[in-house]
Amino acid sequence: MSPSRPTYSPRQYFRGDEELAVVRIGRQEPVPLHAHQFHELVIVLGGEGDHVLKGDSYRIRAGDVFVLPPGLFHRYGNMRDLELVNILYRREHMQMPLADMTDLPGYYALFELEPGLRLQQNLPCRLHLNDRALRRVAPLVAAMETELTIKNPGYRCMALSHFYRLCGDLSRAYTQVDSAESSSLLQLSALLSRLETGYASTFTVEKMAGFARMSRSTLHRHFRKCFGLAPLDYLLRLRLAKAADRLIQTDAPISRIAFQVGFHDSNYFSRQFRKVYGLSPRTFRKNGVVSP
Repeated sequence: MSPSRPTYSPRQYFRGDEELAVVRIGRQEPVPLHAHQFHELVIVLGGEGDHVLKGDSYRIRAGDVFVLPPGLFHRYGNMRDLELVNILYRREHMQMPLADMTDLPGYYALFELEPGLRLQQNLPCRLHLNDRALRRVAPLVAAMETELTIKNPGYRCMALSHFYRLCGDLSRAYTQVDSAESSSLLQLSALLSRLETGYASTFTVEKMAGFARMSRSTLHRHFRKCFGLAPLDYLLRLRLAKAADRLIQTDAPISRIAFQVGFHDSNYFSRQFRKVYGLSPRTFRKNGVVSP
């Protein structure tokens, strides 16, 4: 990687296997185009500036909230007292999403769909908090920051609890965003929420399009754009991921796991599993491979 386009690694911000880090920037200074090997939740606390992505830019201001995925090169420019707080997190070290957060369409829109789309195009942030909402989330960030700084016993658990509360509040706020682009993401998010909780159920493309309130062609276009997959292929990958987790975490027979995640033919399940993971379910379990 060229020195002019650095990629920051987790060891520069996290200690050991910590999941979170908070970087508060009182006044953003010019930095070169750079990327991270972790996710970054950005909350603009004050001022304004240009967020530069893929050679293009859009204006950000106090109250804007967006998530940057690993590997996305970006920088800030044309700043006027730009004040940020960056919440860095390693998804592979945490259970995310948590509990029923997947019931919130705003969660998928903000934390799943928008970051993926930013890797493909210069996607502006959709979520903007008004002054009241910004004041409501500020204490959560401060409490998280305090736990990670003082590091009293149990600090990681406490910091994560504040982080999950913040994710929930932001996800709820996203559902109030009023724009055509955000509405489309929320419609797709509603379907993803349904798939996350009911992945073992029978789904057709028509049924999925109905949940998303889209035509079949529009649904296909959005899935291809966001995931590079057709809707039913996305569901297949989701089922296989759920099966992979069960293979590691339980001793249940492979045929039972296949049925539990929505496959009615264990041989078909094994063939599809090998295509995606490069191993048979039995070997995968024996090796103790953790699913991505």
